[in-house]
Amino acid sequence: MSSNGFCKSDSSKQKLARIHGYEYKIYSNGSIFNFEEASASMGNILESKELLSKYHPEVLKFSILSNFSKDSETLTTDDIITSEKRFYYFYQTLDRIKNFANENSELNEHIALYGRIIKPEIVDGINGSFVAAINDNFNTALAVSNFLQVFKYSNALLNNTNENPLHKLTTLNKIYKNILIVANLLGIFLEEPEAFIMEMKEKYIKLNNINMKEVKELMDLRQEAKLNKNFELSDELKSKLDQNGIIIRDSAFGSEWDIKELFV
Repeated sequence: MSSNGFCKSDSSKQKLARIHGYEYKIYSNGSIFNFEEASASMGNILESKELLSKYHPEVLKFSILSNFSKDSETLTTDDIITSEKRFYYFYQTLDRIKNFANENSELNEHIALYGRIIKPEIVDGINGSFVAAINDNFNTALAVSNFLQVFKYSNALLNNTNENPLHKLTTLNKIYKNILIVANLLGIFLEEPEAFIMEMKEKYIKLNNINMKEVKELMDLRQEAKLNKNFELSDELKSKLDQNGIIIRDSAFGSEWDIKELFV
């Protein structure tokens, strides 16, 4: 077997994933991952340290979980990068839910009496889908793939300004709670969303040599242009920011910036 791959161990209670000479033990409850040196003579200690210096430990976990299936036996750098971007999207969604909850905290006391789950089949399906995936020979790839539908729905609901805020908050609170129950069993989403997002932004700012001083000046100029309703200049500055590796998302709540490469 190659230094990068998956296999079943001798014990039916765990499976192994090998990355750069280290074995990740995935136990039946999905919550424990161990690094073990497979071959010091091949310099694998250095390789593994380099791997962990490049990627957040949760990203590596998610990469393993996402690719651990009957049809996938190798884990490439591209797989990890894809997982990193997907994971960033997930953490962004969790952060949006938290911010929405904070902005509407006065509704919390009404949830028990009047709050309604908008789409119970999606909310209740989080735990049900996880159980089904685990019963399918501990199919972690299926388990984490179910997250995508839930996060897409969460973002659509957050963007829906016509929905009743109380019912939105009730639904999103339940989604957040159910996701964390499942995710914690898998050993992911253990960070505060804001902290993970900032870490990823700082990483990609450095990787792409983005001049944040110049970016801030352009964003300030664009904000001024928008206030003055100079939309032509606003669009021109947005294009310049895009060329600098920064994407701008405008909404009714204002403008947010992000790293372009994290969405490519």
